[in-house]
Amino acid sequence: MKRYFLFGPIILLLCITVNTRIAAQCVGNNFGCGVNLAAEWELLSDVVSVCEGTPFEVANRTTSPDISFYVWNWGDDRRDTVFVKDNQTHTYTFDGEINCNVGFASFNITLEIFRKCEGDGLSCHSKNAPVVVTLKPRPRFDTQPEHCITDEVSFSNNSCFAKSYLWDFGDGTTATEMSPN
Repeated sequence: MKRYFLFGPIILLLCITVNTRIAAQCVGNNFGCGVNLAAEWELLSDVVSVCEGTPFEVANRTTSPDISFYVWNWGDDRRDTVFVKDNQTHTYTFDGEINCNVGFASFNITLEIFRKCEGDGLSCHSKNAPVVVTLKPRPRFDTQPEHCITDEVSFSNNSCFAKSYLWDFGDGTTATEMSPN
């Protein structure tokens, strides 16, 4: 993977992804930085799964000194660049069509740390790890387009990820079947 960064005069850094299970290392020319960088982060929860639409927090555990800026890549086409070593929050949301056969989505969160060095030099390191996002139930149902008030109405339930159902018909009756009549 090649990444190009422009800061002042054109400087070319080659970031090499090391395919390991937990981390990827971004290696740039130190330009006199002298200290090896090591990005480190973790989810602030007991599990590696978060719920869709619910903010979650990650802790920046980087101990390398004098970091110029941090880039959080959430794996969902969103990135945050910050200049202080604070914990960050993120929320995964899903718009559009969802595959009802899979109740989760996986993303790789990457923290990239950068240090400006002598002149216009830049040194970097990154760490990535997966997070699983559990999807919320999606209510979807169909009925006949037209019916009379005395007709029995059938519902075709195409909902995703539901474990139980409670239908309220507005006339004091309810049902708990998947597709009530």
